[in-house]
Amino acid sequence: MQLTIKNNTYIYLTILLFLVPLPWLIAWLVAVCIHELGHLSAVRLCGGKVERLTISVGGFCMRSSPMSDTKRVICTLCGPLVGLLPLISYRTFPRVAICAWFLSAYNLLPLLPLDGGHILQILMGDDKWFRRVQSVFAFAVVALGVYTFVVLKIGVLPLLIAVILLLKHRKTPCKKASRRVQ
Repeated sequence: MQLTIKNNTYIYLTILLFLVPLPWLIAWLVAVCIHELGHLSAVRLCGGKVERLTISVGGFCMRSSPMSDTKRVICTLCGPLVGLLPLISYRTFPRVAICAWFLSAYNLLPLLPLDGGHILQILMGDDKWFRRVQSVFAFAVVALGVYTFVVLKIGVLPLLIAVILLLKHRKTPCKKASRRVQ
C-alpha cells in the first residue's frame, strides 16, 4: 500500500493546532482513524486490496482494487457505521464519541466527495440524474445553513460549513468513481 500525504495537509494541521483545543483535535483524529479503519477492514473482508491511501486537506482517499458495485457500497458504508463505535464509550471518552457521531453524520450526506455521495453515485449509475440530485442536495444544505444563521440565529458556523461543503462539492468531478472509497 502506498501512502501519500499532500503538502498542504501539514499547514492545515498546524492551523488547527492554533484554533482547536488539543483534546478536541486528538478526539477528532481518533474518530477519523476509526472511520478509515472501517473502510479498510471492509475492503479487506470483501477480498479487495488497498493500493493507495492519500491524506489531504479534503480528507482521506483510499484507492482499492476493482470490486463489484455491491462490495463498493458495503465498503463505503462501513466507514460511517464503524465510525459510530465510539458512541459505546461515551461516558469514558465523550469527545471522541461526539466527534465520531458528527463525522459519521456528515459523511453520510449525499454529496461528493463524501461517502453518501459515493453511495448515491454507485446506486444511481446515470450521471445526468445523479448530478441533478446532487444539485438539489447542495441547495438544501446551503438553504439550511442560511436558515440557521438568519432565522435561528445560531451563528455563522452552520452557514460556513454549508459553504465549505458546497465548494468541496463543486470541485469534485462527476466522473464515475470506480475504485474510490472515501
